[in-house]
Parts: sequence; structure tokens; C-alpha cells
Amino acid sequence: MQLQAKLTALADDCVAEGLLQSLRQGGRWSEERRIQEISHPDCSHDWLWAVDPHKGPTLSQQEYVTAVRLRLGGGGLEEPVLCSNCGEALLDTAAAHALCCARGPSTKGHYKVRDEVLALARISDSSAETEPEGLIASQPTLRPADILSSTAISGCLAALDVGIVAPEASGAGSDCTESMHRVKAARYASYTAELERENVKYQPLVWSAFGRPHPQTALVLARLAKKGARRQGLLGSEQILRRANARIGLEIWRRAARMVMGCLPRAQDDDEVEQSGNDAEQPLGKSEPPGVITGVVATNTARN
Repeated sequence: MQLQAKLTALADDCVAEGLLQSLRQGGRWSEERRIQEISHPDCSHDWLWAVDPHKGPTLSQQEYVTAVRLRLGGGGLEEPVLCSNCGEALLDTAAAHALCCARGPSTKGHYKVRDEVLALARISDSSAETEPEGLIASQPTLRPADILSSTAISGCLAALDVGIVAPEASGAGSDCTESMHRVKAARYASYTAELERENVKYQPLVWSAFGRPHPQTALVLARLAKKGARRQGLLGSEQILRRANARIGLEIWRRAARMVMGCLPRAQDDDEVEQSGNDAEQPLGKSEPPGVITGVVATNTARN
């Protein structure tokens, strides 16, 4: 069985490389990025099997269908249509534009992911809190932390700043998570000394819109899971980490599905349209503009 698994993995790698090569030759760069994102080893796919509401959170039927179509590269319609959210850009067959639009569902999805990270942090740190003020003495109203936890980084408080970014966003570059991680770090670089005096370390937690975590994000989640397992007296942390990644991945794909639904014409019923409108009216807090990475420093500083 081990030999068969290794041979199958080699065959799968050859097929995947052939697919990527054909996309490159055809200049289908957005599809190449989508394949690379969802095939990354750190990307959780457990949301595909989260269909029993008695065993945890699930996507609605429409969200699930939309998310699967988006994953397969067919999130849009057969012919390009005008985006019903912004009314300016065209929504292509893959619906890539939707992940850079639909600010309301994007903001709500940001907070849902934050809540899942908070739930993981509170396994080992019951005092973990969201968006505290006063961490920076010179700018007490700034909120560098979506979550403030004492167990995410050893020896200090960790200001965890959640971010979700689309590969097609402006300024995403070849690695959208690395680009957002770098911008977030630069945003608070001038306050590093003040944070250190308070024994606080700023740590971005970044995922792509397809669920791939930045390497530093994966390390922080693994550390939280390990300390949570130790607090519960468990021998291993694999189950806690996989459950957390599955729930985070589900919320990321729910966010993506609702962003697509918000951009498709007549894709939602009246209740969903009303809900999406309510989402857009909520305080934006620390959620990033979904279609922009460069220039986000000034935008967020002004908002905070």
C-alpha cells in the first residue's frame, strides 16, 4: 500500500505539472495561480466534507455549490457579465474579480476567520481578547491586534492581525500572502519599540482567498494547537490543529462564495441580498480592502 501511494503521488504530480504547463502556455495566469493556491500542502480541504450540521459548521447549499464552482474555475457565468456589486468591472467565467470586490461579505468573512483563530487561542489562553486599544502609547486608539494572546508567541503577548488576500489583488505579486504580510509588518514597523516596551510582538496572520496560509501563519497556528493540547493533557496536537484549520478554511470559502454571490446578477434571493447589504453597513474595523494591497497602510491608519 505504501508503494502504491507513492506511485500514485508521482502520477498526480506529473498530471498537475502538465496542467500548469498548459495554462502557462495559454497565458491563463489567473487559473495557474488558482491551481497553485488550492494544491498547496498547507491548504485545508476539509470544508468539502463539512456537510453534517450536527458535526460542526457547514456552508449553505448555495454557498457550497458556489464555492466548489469557484474552486474548479467556473465561479462565474458562461459569458462575461457586468459585476452587479461595483457596476464597473466584468465578471469572467472564473469570477476572479469577485474576490477583489464585494466589500460587505469580505468584511464579515474577515471577522468569522478572526473568531475561529480566537477560539483556537482560548484553548490555552482564556484571557485572549479582540481588538484591544492602548497597546501603543503614542497612538492609543490604534488597534494592531485582531487578537491579543499570551500563548501564540513564547515569552510575550502576541498582537495577531488577520488578513485575507486574493491572488488577483493590486500589489499581490507572485505570492499574495507574502505581499500582504510584508505590508502589514511595514504598517506598524515604526511602533515596534513602543510595542516591545509593553512586551507585545506584532504578528500578521495571512491567508489567500483560496485558503493557503502564509508560512508564519501556519507556525503560529501550530504553536497555539500545541499549547492547547498541553493544556488539555493530550499527547498530540494534530487533531486540534486539523480541526482549527478546517473551520478557518470553511469560513474563508464561505467568504469567497458570498463575494461571488454578491457580484453575480440575481444570484441571491431577497433575504440574502438584504443580509449582504447589512454586512456592508457594519463597522469595517481592521478588515482590508479586498482588491488592494499596496497603499493599504495609509488607508488603515486613517480609518483606525
